[in-house]
Amino acid sequence: MVMSRNSYMSLKGTFAAATIAILIAFGTAFAQSAASTKSASTTPVKKTLVGKATYYGGKGLDGNETANGETFDHREHTAAAPKTIPLGSTAKVTNLKTGKSVTVRITDRGPRVRGRHIDLSRGAAQEIGITRKEGKAPVKVEVTKLPPAED
Repeated sequence: MVMSRNSYMSLKGTFAAATIAILIAFGTAFAQSAASTKSASTTPVKKTLVGKATYYGGKGLDGNETANGETFDHREHTAAAPKTIPLGSTAKVTNLKTGKSVTVRITDRGPRVRGRHIDLSRGAAQEIGITRKEGKAPVKVEVTKLPPAED
């Protein structure tokens, strides 16, 4: 098949236009992908700690103000954690002996005893098998949700 110069130039122009259209489409998709990756990477990665949990705050602490300003209630699923976990975060605490887990909100600072990693309210501690008598257990703490960023 022999092509005239005009047919060749027309085909070349069509090919160039198609190539440009494809590049624009991929460029747009890439830009959207990069934007979604950027927004995902600005969300801090969840933290995981392995250590000891203790039971704290029976009825005697009810009504006291916690570090985030809430009123403590020993029946709630709350916890006191170190400053490495922001107040208002949500964490899954798993008792490594029993395999039971509970979700808690970080409302206070602690623990105040060296070698402990998180203090659980009575309600949360009982949920995973930490009793007043036993008082502590090995746990894995996984921060599942950080508090909303303040403007």
